[in-house]
Amino acid sequence: MKLITLNIWGGSVYKPLLRFIKDKSKSIDIFCFQEVFSTTSKKKKSGQIRADIFQALQKSLPNHIGYFAPSIKGCDMDGSVNFNLSFGLAIFIKKNIKVNKIGEIFVHKHRNAPVNFLGNMARNLLYVVVENMGQEYLIANMHGLWNHGPKTDTSDRIKQSQKARKLLDKFFGKKLICGDFNLLPNTRSVAILDKGMVNLVKKYKVKSTRNRLYRHFKDHPLFADYIIVSPEIKVKDFKVLKNLVSDHSALFTEFN
Repeated sequence: MKLITLNIWGGSVYKPLLRFIKDKSKSIDIFCFQEVFSTTSKKKKSGQIRADIFQALQKSLPNHIGYFAPSIKGCDMDGSVNFNLSFGLAIFIKKNIKVNKIGEIFVHKHRNAPVNFLGNMARNLLYVVVENMGQEYLIANMHGLWNHGPKTDTSDRIKQSQKARKLLDKFFGKKLICGDFNLLPNTRSVAILDKGMVNLVKKYKVKSTRNRLYRHFKDHPLFADYIIVSPEIKVKDFKVLKNLVSDHSALFTEFN
């Protein structure tokens, strides 16, 4: 199977993003997206983001089934809005792959928890259990807590990793967790997720998971995104893709 994880930045780089997704749609089995917005209104844009980006992704991926898990509603990147708008995670799975389970947990606060500032909003984890050639795989997609500060350990981030780890430990088959964790590689929070697993960003000695669209590209540690797999998964390939379709780089892996 082939998987891509990407923080899509709310669809801010709209046309290149959709071209990238369409180009990859035939070869990629599973897409895991973070910073996804969805709306039932006719409004297409809100500030820099695309309010209807989940709907646009669905149209771009006609051979995949999309699952959306909102964490908050009524906010865009700049604050409160006065129309129907939800923010969260999405997973798109090719229709020929059997899905045995879909689930969600909250790793920080709860759905639609009051937002004092956007950096401390509720955070969820969307997961699916898929079956391929008689084998079950847990695929977990997480967008970690951002706090307007460095991507270092905090008590909330450690709790977040512990909650995600608890989910991973409940599943006895092959498992993969990915997403934008908003963490540096040497943190305790990442170590909790790494335990007994293989962190592909570390294994392949990745230098950065951000790109020049990131506002702090020249002066900050450039890590946020990860793919971590259980040792039973045989990784055939792993890459940080160079396409400029967000302020994050897409991560690709092929595994069996």
